[in-house]
Amino acid sequence: MNREAKQVKHCWQDYRAAVLSQVAPQARPEWLVRWALRFASALPGVPFRSRTAEYMKASLSNLGPQANVEPWRVEQAQEARRVMYQRCLPLPWAQPSASPL
Repeated sequence: MNREAKQVKHCWQDYRAAVLSQVAPQARPEWLVRWALRFASALPGVPFRSRTAEYMKASLSNLGPQANVEPWRVEQAQEARRVMYQRCLPLPWAQPSASPL
């Protein structure tokens, strides 16, 4: 396995561990992982660390109008991204002291 593949695998292992220890009991861990994977595949050419707060907000707002996405699912997607960007790939714009996701 090459170095980049190992880094990606390690990142997802860290994410799963963070989700399992996350504090929002209403958010089921397997769904948070699914939302994160969905988000990861949305822009395959743009690494997680390169995604901006504006992109995050736009992608979440695009979920709401979809007929099969209830408001609680949008909250799950938001929680999945919060865990990713606050605990696994910490970026300044995602921290609670900055503009919250």
